[in-house]
Amino acid sequence: DTAAKDPRTAGHSLQSLLIMPVQRIARYSLLIERLRKKTPEGHPDHVLLGEAYDRMKMTVGDINDNIRQHESRAKMFDIAYSFVPPQRMLVAAHRSFV
Repeated sequence: DTAAKDPRTAGHSLQSLLIMPVQRIARYSLLIERLRKKTPEGHPDHVLLGEAYDRMKMTVGDINDNIRQHESRAKMFDIAYSFVPPQRMLVAAHRSFV
């Protein structure tokens, strides 16, 4: 993997570099949850941190759903192109592998 050999990537592959921002969002969610737990209930930020955590949790859920949809569509693409000749009609925006 060329990216892993480049000194600017600190030995990370392209795939690991691409997933880092997604993983960071999940870590922010955990950080916000910890901050809320450590913030006294009477503090004005306690409610805001709770709202931020709820929104981050929804965002992480949406991201995970999108990743699953993409993986399912990629699987359909792999199946369609595993035939000889490739069966392009199997690949459509509304289709996914179940």
